[in-house]
Amino acid sequence: MEFSKKPEFFVSSCQRTLDDKSRISLPARFRTQLERSQKEYDAIYVFCLPHREEIRIYTYDGWLEFAQPKIDAIEDPKERMAMAERIYALLDEQTVDSQGRLKIDKRFLKAIGVEKTVQLSGNGRGILLKAATEETDIFNIDEKTADFMDSLYF
Repeated sequence: MEFSKKPEFFVSSCQRTLDDKSRISLPARFRTQLERSQKEYDAIYVFCLPHREEIRIYTYDGWLEFAQPKIDAIEDPKERMAMAERIYALLDEQTVDSQGRLKIDKRFLKAIGVEKTVQLSGNGRGILLKAATEETDIFNIDEKTADFMDSLYF
């Protein structure tokens, strides 16, 4: 796939606390990319995956280049329409406000078990949002992950 511009790519992680209106203050490294996309397309997509207890945050380009093609690839028209209806019910269009915050639908937060503190992690094409736990340790690597990481360099 050819890109006419540099695609957004999200890396790193941090914890944030939701305010009373279910907004998160985005770290600069995420906010800058989301605001750049928002300036061009007017929206950020917030997608709830209740079965995985996570929310994914995509730029417009990220959604169109990654998620939408998977829906479009469903061959049976009835099945494609049913899947699109189900997916879009769990998709929310938002914007980053002037103070660098993003509102997350309270129903989404409840569905994934978030009360107040979230873990934000760059996930390549988007940002992964999960309930933060005390055990969150990015340096605790299992053998399968270590082998994969090694394959990136050798």
